[in-house]
Amino acid sequence: MEVVEHFDFLDGGDPLDPPKFNCEECYGEMIPEYFESHTGIIYDNRT
Repeated sequence: MEVVEHFDFLDGGDPLDPPKFNCEECYGEMIPEYFESHTGIIYDNRT
């Protein structure tokens, strides 16, 4: 969670787009299931 918070804070991009990472094994995109950013935006990708 610390890494997600760090990247969210440093990201100057679209605030509605959650922090994303590339998997080093499958090269797929990793997105947090649930995260509340320092700006108060809630990203809820739970299914």
